[in-house]
This record gives sequence, structure tokens and C-alpha cells, in this order.
Amino acid sequence: MAEIVIIGAGPAGLSAALDVVESGHRCTLVEASARVGGMAASFEIADQRVDYGSHRLHYAISERQRARFERLLGDDLQIRPRNGRIHLRDRWIGFPLRTWDLLTHIPPSFGLRVAADMVTGPFRRTPTDPTRRTAAGRLRRTPSTPLDDPSGPSFDAEVRARLGPTVADEFYGPYARKLYGVEPAELDAELAQRRVSASGVGDVLRRVVRAARPAGRQFLYPRHGYGQLSEAMAAAAVDAGVDLRLNTAAVGIELDVGGVAVRLRPHGRQTNDDGDSRPGTAAENSARPNPGSDANETVRADAVLSTVPVPTLASIMEPAPPPEIAGALGRCRTRSMVLAYLVVDRDQYTPYDAHYFGGPDTVVARLSEPKNYRDGDDPAGQSVLCAEIPCWSHDDVWRADGAEITERVAADLEAMGLPTVSPSETAVRRLPSVYPVFERATMGDRAAVAEWFASLAPSGLISFGRQGLAVIDNLHHVTDMGADAAAALTSTGEISSDAWLASLGRFASHVVED
Repeated sequence: MAEIVIIGAGPAGLSAALDVVESGHRCTLVEASARVGGMAASFEIADQRVDYGSHRLHYAISERQRARFERLLGDDLQIRPRNGRIHLRDRWIGFPLRTWDLLTHIPPSFGLRVAADMVTGPFRRTPTDPTRRTAAGRLRRTPSTPLDDPSGPSFDAEVRARLGPTVADEFYGPYARKLYGVEPAELDAELAQRRVSASGVGDVLRRVVRAARPAGRQFLYPRHGYGQLSEAMAAAAVDAGVDLRLNTAAVGIELDVGGVAVRLRPHGRQTNDDGDSRPGTAAENSARPNPGSDANETVRADAVLSTVPVPTLASIMEPAPPPEIAGALGRCRTRSMVLAYLVVDRDQYTPYDAHYFGGPDTVVARLSEPKNYRDGDDPAGQSVLCAEIPCWSHDDVWRADGAEITERVAADLEAMGLPTVSPSETAVRRLPSVYPVFERATMGDRAAVAEWFASLAPSGLISFGRQGLAVIDNLHHVTDMGADAAAALTSTGEISSDAWLASLGRFASHVVED
């Protein structure tokens, strides 16, 4: 039996904790905030459970993880129909795409251009792919094509080759520009490989046919919000013996002490990361109470599994990363997000669960209505809207006050032809680290950082999860990452480098489900 410390109680960390204790090890799971779930948590606004943006549990989840959630949530894990819309040229197109909707709603000139792109598709040269995946799971180019070579493959070139210039110019290009804050030609082809699952227009048409069947447009969602998935895992982990410590931050990690020494700093403030006091879930209330002081505690472990953002992890490591790694970390950028919540006094704002805005006419990238994601016990006579606004953590949007943000959102929604919003209550949340920006100029830096962290496995440290690997994966991906991180541990708590490197190679093939 070994001592394992896991940092971060999001889905990845919780998944790892469950498997660690099931393997017979002791596990301490620490979380800096007062709730589990990370960006996949839920909280209340106007007595209604809401999420940090739009989330779904996709059918791509592994059988093992789905069985776990079905066991933990029972009937609360609902099968739901997907019903979204994309705004394109002042028209609304149903998403997932469906044949009749495309025929009746797509702008005629857009449809003709896409048809022409289909005809010329076989004559478009697919960008030469001078790439290979390293064991660390990061995209590499051959020595003849440096990672920061501006002539290398780009997101824009990859989308044009696969789907044609019309789709690239009118949807994927503008949407990527909004999400990532840079020009599509400055983004690396790896982003297209991870985010654009369709291999060509023919593949899109096959998906349209599949979406015509109800099973082709379904997803899984908990009755009490997306955070219920993490809360259920946390309750199971505590029951299994995991020492869950909320309001506890890891402030130091020493790797050269014949094991790993982790310095923890509990803080007595029993509030959520958004500052709202609230009663905890059963698992959160069962977490070890902190002493209410800032006194550090050192925990010695055989291995540490971390899910915190890579820059945060690097900042608490002793010894510190080499200068070249610290420099690479400083050059890799991550996009932030402001979430604006507007309470409307009506049972339902629209029948759609999500609206997607790719163009520059609005700051909002996606609008979701949590009430439409589930069949729950939400309050009658009101609904909450969640507007996602990508930004940089130093720009005007990030610094704007809540009233300014919600006024802008309300004006943008009306300008997009949606019903007028006169919110009775508003709230704003800010997420500093959401979308890693795969800029072509920094892909070499990302590779160097990933490979350096992978090299620390023999020293007893694994970094994994969406934040720990700086990727854009779904929840079903990160729960599998947690399982793989736990599986890489030997019976004595050592980390098998071969097993972990093989896992990182598999993670590199993940494709995000929209």
C-alpha cells in the first residue's frame, strides 16, 4: 500500500482518486476551492442549478466510465435530445445538422459555394503532414519543418483542405478567431485535428444523415446539473476512504527527498471560489475540516498526481523547472472566459439548449439555457441564460464590471434576433484558464513543456487532465486520463514511465465532441 496525493478535485482528479483507492493505495485528494468539479462544477443562481458554461456527457464515454456514472447517479443520469442552433449569415441552422433544416434554412449562396467546394475537393491538395506524435502526446514536425516555421501546417489550411474554403471562411475561421483570439492561419493544424472531427464534406453529410435519427443527437446529463457527476464521484471517493480536503492548496512539491513531499496550506474560508457561501454536498461536508489557519502541513507521498494548470504546477515545484522550460511556459498562452448569467422571468427563453455565434457581431460565443438540458425540478416562471465570452485575462472584457457585461450581452442577443432580455437578476463568473492557444509559433514550446513534465514520472510526479496537459478535451477524455494515471502506479506506488508514456500517446489522438 502506497501513499498517493492527488491535487485538484475536478473530474480527472476524482476519477484517479477512485481508482487509486480501489487499487489498495491510500489517497489524499486536495482541492483549493470549497467545491469539487473545477470547471465542470455546478452552483446556484436564483435557486436554479447552473454550470460553468455549456457541458454535456457524450456517448463517446467509455463503457467503464458510463457504468460508473449510471451506478452512482441512477435515474438522475438522463438521456436528453440535443437541440442547438448556429447563427450563420443572419439565419439559424439547427445543430446537430439535419437534412431538412439544411435544405430550408441554409443561405442559398452559401449552399451553392459549399456544393462547388465539394466538386473541387478531390483537386485540393491536403496539406502534407510532416508530423509524428511523441510519446509525450505533443505534436512534432520532422527536423525539416521546424515547429515555429510559419510555412508549416495551420488550422486554416487543414480546415480548407478538408471542408473547403467556404466553411473555413464563414464558420470555422471566425469561430476560431473568437475563441482563441488570433488569426486562424496563426493557429496550428493540431487544433483542427483535435477540434474538427469531420474528415471532409462527405463525412459531414454522413453525420447529417445520422443526426436524422434520434439516437444520433442525444447526450447524457444529470438531473441536478453537470456538477452532479463530480459530486457523485466525490461522495463515492469519500465512502471508499479517500481523504478529501477542500479549501486546501498545494503550495510546494519537492521531488528529491526519496519520494515526494507536498506542502499544503489550508485556509479557513468556507466559501466557494466565486465567493458565495452555501451548504456543501454530502461529500464536501465529509471532507476533512481544515484548521482555519494558514499553517502549512507537509505530506510525504510515494507519488503525486496533479491536475492543476501547468504554470501553477511549475511555480510550486522544488527544484524549479530549468530556465528553458520556464521560458517556454511563459510563451504559451491560454485564453480566458467571462460567463454572464441572466435570470429571465419566463419558464423558457427559447426551446433550444444552446446557440452558437461564430461571427464578430457579438462578443458571445455560445449561449446556453441550463433548464433545457435536463428534466429537473427547476423553479417555474424563470430561466437562467449563460453567455460565454472568450477573452484575455488582461483585456477590457475581463476587467469590465458585471453591469457592463450583462448589458452588452442583452444588447447582442437582441441584435441577433433573439427575444428581448430584461433580467431580474444577473451574475458574472470569470475563468482565467479555459482554452490553450495552439499558436504555430509556440508549438515547440508546448512540446518541450509536455516532454519535460513526462520525464518527471520516475521522480513520482504525473501531470494530467485538461489543465495538467494544456488540452481542450471533454469530460469523458479526462476521466479516462484519471484512470490511466492511477493505472500507471505500481503496487509500491512508483510510476511506470512506460505505462504513462503509452497513455500520453493515446491522449494525443483525442478529438473533442462539440
